[in-house]
Amino acid sequence: MRLSAWHRGKVVAVVTTLIPGAHNASNALAALATTVRLGVSAELAVEAIARFRGAGRRFEVRGQVHGITVIDDYAHHPSEVRATLKAAQERFHPGRVLALFVPHTFSRTLALLDGYARAFEGCELALVGPIEPARERNQAHTVTAEQVAGRIEGVAEVGVVDSARSAAYRLAAAARPGDAIVCMSVGGFDDVVGKTLEVLERSPVA
Repeated sequence: MRLSAWHRGKVVAVVTTLIPGAHNASNALAALATTVRLGVSAELAVEAIARFRGAGRRFEVRGQVHGITVIDDYAHHPSEVRATLKAAQERFHPGRVLALFVPHTFSRTLALLDGYARAFEGCELALVGPIEPARERNQAHTVTAEQVAGRIEGVAEVGVVDSARSAAYRLAAAARPGDAIVCMSVGGFDDVVGKTLEVLERSPVA
């Protein structure tokens, strides 16, 4: 992605970043402005931004099998989910985006439930895994994965899975060359990304 940095009505730098998405474009320009403000030359800052491959589990491409790209991401807030999936849709178009989402904590999921309605819009498949209770393990289960899935709109197919293994098989079965599989969770959901790559490796080439 190429970006133009403007200052007082003129372009002062052209920034190239390896990480897709409007939110990452904003981050790159903010990094440029901050480092220049601290005394780093614009040329050096632009060079460093161009080499940056992103933080772990933030749109982290974990592998590609049979032309299918598998991405690991930490997103759990609806706005983060939307930004991550929109970035994938832009980067892999005309390929499709298949999403797996594991909500985090019952209280947060319940409070943000309506926000997930349009967060997956445009995906071919959206799967919802069991809610990660984390610190709320011994508290009442006030919301379910089924309720999250029931809110999702604008997706060709929505489903619920009860394990990383079942998610991996469903994602691998639905994917085709050119697609991107985006797995979003706080805790990694029993290495669902690794399991999905394993299943894809064993699957026949489409």
